[in-house]
Amino acid sequence: MIETTVPDKTTGDFFTEQMWDTYIKDNLNNLGSLETALPASPRNGQVIHVAHAYPTGSMMQLRYNDNGGAPGTYPWEFVGGAALEHFVAAGESTASGVNVDLATNGPTVTIPFDGEYLIRCGMGAGNNTANAYATSGVCKNGVEFGLFFHQSATANQVSYVTWRYPGVLTCAAGDVVKMRYRFGAGGTASFDDRWIEVKPVRVGL
Repeated sequence: MIETTVPDKTTGDFFTEQMWDTYIKDNLNNLGSLETALPASPRNGQVIHVAHAYPTGSMMQLRYNDNGGAPGTYPWEFVGGAALEHFVAAGESTASGVNVDLATNGPTVTIPFDGEYLIRCGMGAGNNTANAYATSGVCKNGVEFGLFFHQSATANQVSYVTWRYPGVLTCAAGDVVKMRYRFGAGGTASFDDRWIEVKPVRVGL
């Protein structure tokens, strides 16, 4: 049950069992509930916990902000809990000069709600050819919106590199954000310990 706003009472008013159930018991029970969708008719300041699958069993805490009666497009603010994360440990390689999926796809995150998100990625990267690159193209629905790379000064030199999207990325529910891979300047590029973190800033229906 969605949290119910408790009405004001005056001296002499009766407090019935129905009032107890509606304004106290149901509200207290709701404090620990997990949601799978955003409430259709939230109240200002309402806090919910939403379960998500990245990683499995994690949840995020969201608070509704009606902004003085003008809630805007994304009124649910992220106030705590886990970001959406996916990790792929497998060490794999490619000799492709364009973005491809490796044998183990990803890491990848499917966006749960329309909203604005922070994106961070990391990987171990190397190339079997000196002065060549191992590059990750970070994509939304297959379209690259960012990239980061490591240039091997000597053959098979490996480094751990990280990247952060500047600002926030606007996404729709169901968008797929993932890392894809290619070499640069020849050789075979190798990758391992790949991860992506997608953290909501604010979301909406």
